[in-house]
Amino acid sequence: MGCGPGYCTEELAYIVGEKGKVIGIDRSDAFIEHCKGSKNRHDFP
Repeated sequence: MGCGPGYCTEELAYIVGEKGKVIGIDRSDAFIEHCKGSKNRHDFP
């Protein structure tokens, strides 16, 4: 299952916090780039 634009992935990152890990995969390069941008905007580790 792909991460898509990462909306659920972001929520999971907030839930697991700094000690947890969330891994998003997708076959679409566009969605992966979108998620990378979101990671930077939200200052996720």
